[in-house]
Parts: sequence; C-alpha cells; structure tokens
Amino acid sequence: MGRFEVAQKVIQADGLGAAGPTRTASETLKWHVTHQRLPEIDRMRTPPPALFIRDTERNEDDMKRKLAAAQERGDAKKHIKKRARLALMAASTAIGLTMATTAPAAAATHDVSATLNCAGALFQSGNFRAHTAGSGASLQLTANAHWASVWTLRTGLRNTSGTQVTATLEQAPTNRSKHSYKTSSGSTSIPNTSLAMNARVGKTETTSGCVALWPPTFSGILTL
Repeated sequence: MGRFEVAQKVIQADGLGAAGPTRTASETLKWHVTHQRLPEIDRMRTPPPALFIRDTERNEDDMKRKLAAAQERGDAKKHIKKRARLALMAASTAIGLTMATTAPAAAATHDVSATLNCAGALFQSGNFRAHTAGSGASLQLTANAHWASVWTLRTGLRNTSGTQVTATLEQAPTNRSKHSYKTSSGSTSIPNTSLAMNARVGKTETTSGCVALWPPTFSGILTL
C-alpha cells in the first residue's frame, strides 16, 4: 500500500473523506501531513536517524576494539616467536663456541730419520717440535737399513732442558706398526712442551759385529 492510499484511509477514518466547500481533498491530505498524522506510519518502518547513527558508532567502536585486540595478539605471537629464535640462535652459538673451545688441536706429524752408532752410543736430535698438552705421541717406522737381526731400536722424547719425559720405547726396526710413547708412570698423556728425539741401538748380544761403513739407519713418522 502506497503512502497516498494510507493517507486516504486515515482521512476516511477521521470522517474527512469528503472535501467540504472550504477544504479540498488535496488540502486535507496536506493538513494531515503537516500536523504529523502520517510520520508515525513512516517511523514504524525506519528507525530514527539518531539511533541509527549511535548504532553505527557503536559498531565502529566494537570493530576498532576487536582489531586492536587481534593486533595485540598478533604482536604477542610475533614477540614470542622472535624471542624463541633469538634463544635458539644463542644456544647454537654457545654450543659452537664450546665445541670450538674444547675441541683438541689436531696432532701434527713430522718426518724423522737418524744414523746411529752400532755400538749403542746415544743420538740426540736437535730439532725440537711443539707438543700440545694432554695429547699423545707416537712413532711409526717407515724404513731401516744395516740392522743386525739381534739389534733393536730404542727411542724417547726429551724437553728443551735435556730431560727425557717419556719412558724408552723399544721395538724391532722392521716393525711398521705405530707405537705410542708413555710417561714413566705409564700415562700416554705427554706434558705440554717442545720435544726432540733421543735414539740408540739396543744390542741384545755383545758378540754382534758392527761395521762402521754401514751404520744402522731408520726413518719414520713422529706424531705429536
């Protein structure tokens, strides 16, 4: 039903359906509109503008609060993730530093050789080499010449003061296995110092002959 039809029904209900000699139907309709007879019908269909504005503002405020809360939750999650990443990086760095600090230095290998006196005189190398504390030391022979079958090779390591810091290592000159040095107490942990080699022929029989033209020699790899 249109607005005009509703107005006509209101007019008829009030007994003003017929226009008098001084008021036409059009003037009567205008009078009803002017005297607030029809807006009540419109107000049943549309809420007052003030209420609509307040509802809109309230919805906007609610939306702003929700967005702010969501942003705070997102920032909190980002902060937690960032702290977790930093903690993980710090832990990884600490582990890396610990491994780098505690990892033992790689042992160094050195070629050694000597010509000995077949009568058993002591040979002392003048080539001192650095040795890291706590690590072992070993000798592996790679060659030998002019050795009698009854002779052995006896070697040891001495410090710069001339003191032999290892027990004497005795082996057959034909043996190619790696032999570890030990201290006098039996430990394979050699003190931290610069070391040089002592060597001599170990004679098992005094009747073994010696030829000065062909003295016994050996070569090997010293690991410090």
